[in-house]
Amino acid sequence: MKYWLGQRLYLLGYIAGKSIKLRELATPLMYILRDETKETVNLYVLDHKSRVCIEQAEGLQSIRHLVKIGEKLPLYAGADGKVLLAFQSEECQQQVFAFASAPMTMEEWQKECRHILEMYTACSIDEREVGSAFNIHDEVQACVSISGPTHRFTEDVSPQLLQKVKEHAEQLGYVVKHNF
Repeated sequence: MKYWLGQRLYLLGYIAGKSIKLRELATPLMYILRDETKETVNLYVLDHKSRVCIEQAEGLQSIRHLVKIGEKLPLYAGADGKVLLAFQSEECQQQVFAFASAPMTMEEWQKECRHILEMYTACSIDEREVGSAFNIHDEVQACVSISGPTHRFTEDVSPQLLQKVKEHAEQLGYVVKHNF
């Protein structure tokens, strides 16, 4: 009997191989961020019109939000997806929204996108996460996010979490625009 790699497994291997150095750099900072916030910290990379979780520091609380490593998720939902999408071409953004059941209109997206491009961060409370992008080779290709149950991501706590995730993403290589 012969076995060979399926297309999905091959693709995941390719993404993982390209991201080994990024994971090596990000993992220690992710665990520091996890320890500071007690919430789950994820590292996502762009994969065409999706995002893929390539590393995770599992939260320390009994109720936590987890994503499977290697899982493909949409760019139009979740803070980390939106942060990655905001830095892609307008054509890419239109394609993502044209072929998806996105929870917002293109006009709503453009408004949110302007904010993301200015701050390099996004927050999606109903989707339980805050995320911040950083540059790799002068392109935004990765995002760090903090996720957890909605009841812990209140209006009082979310700005602090955004600041923390942005500070840690800055250490991974993006240039911060200090507009607070």
